[in-house]
Amino acid sequence: MKTVSEIMSKNVISVSPEETVQKLIGIMEKHNVKELPVLENSVLKGMVSYHDLVSLITAVPVKVKTIMFKPPVIKPTDEIKEALKKILETGVSALPVVEKNKVIGIISDFDILNDYSSGFDSTPVSDILNSKILPVKSTDSINKARRVMDYYNSSVLPVVDSRNKYIGAVYLKDILGKCLIREKTKQSKGEVSGSRVKFMSEEVGNICRKEVQAVSASETLSSVLKNMLKLNSYGVPVINREKEPIGVVLRKDFVKYMEKMIEQKGVFVNFSGIELTPSEIITLKSIVSDHIRRLTYLTKKIDVVELHIKPIHDSEKPRYEINLKVQKPGKGIYTKEEGYDLFFTLERLMQRLEQMLYREFKS
Repeated sequence: MKTVSEIMSKNVISVSPEETVQKLIGIMEKHNVKELPVLENSVLKGMVSYHDLVSLITAVPVKVKTIMFKPPVIKPTDEIKEALKKILETGVSALPVVEKNKVIGIISDFDILNDYSSGFDSTPVSDILNSKILPVKSTDSINKARRVMDYYNSSVLPVVDSRNKYIGAVYLKDILGKCLIREKTKQSKGEVSGSRVKFMSEEVGNICRKEVQAVSASETLSSVLKNMLKLNSYGVPVINREKEPIGVVLRKDFVKYMEKMIEQKGVFVNFSGIELTPSEIITLKSIVSDHIRRLTYLTKKIDVVELHIKPIHDSEKPRYEINLKVQKPGKGIYTKEEGYDLFFTLERLMQRLEQMLYREFKS
């Protein structure tokens, strides 16, 4: 499996401990992030999150240092599965990458899911959706939506009309963003406080995003995740045939599924390089899975199979080059194969992998 350094973001967006919370919200709004590291001379001092801000929305502190928390960190040499584990155990969506007491990058659930997006298959959304997250009515107060989000640790909620039909979604960043805009128009401390309280008592319908399309429980994980990543969305409501909300699927639900695939099923297959059709991905995964099952006598466990496919146009007939990386306890294995037929080339590549593992087994 890849290491953290291979997919982390080196452009670290941060805030100083002495910065105001108002400025912090503006930075989060601009970059569409839920969490920010608090740095002083590149040294990690803490971290701040959307959820800490929204729980204090009626009494925002002056300095960032008053609301920051001590975050989990990760090393650039750690494997991605270690990042998955820490994200799920701590509930954060991003981890500062620390080397020699300096923050050199940050890795988020978006980075991981974006890099491994082709590993999600035709499994239906119903298998991972969070059915406990309840909708709010368009006539409910924004403050109620804020409390529900805080309770479920969700940054998105479905919004329904008086007939319990889905009409849109409300996002945590919109609550904070709108509140910030209101405060910028005020001058005195008393006016700011009064404006904030008044805003939180307004109806959810005033900030509901009616353009947000809900998904059905039968849609595939691969298609839903692809759209979420494209929109940089933290979650999407799920509805039934009667257009009634039945839950929400969040990025962290995909992270849980990915970890489950690695830990319980043993192998997570990821493709990169050329764009593949769903049917091609299914066929390629089937070839890999068939071979992996036959390799169990040669190795205890294979965690991740990564395949990078690229076309070669140095002749009249295009060829494929498939680079294979297999992560297993102890060390990884790297090999490649070229050929004119994509599926047959992969078959030969998997046969070569079996030969390599057999030689390793006999030595």
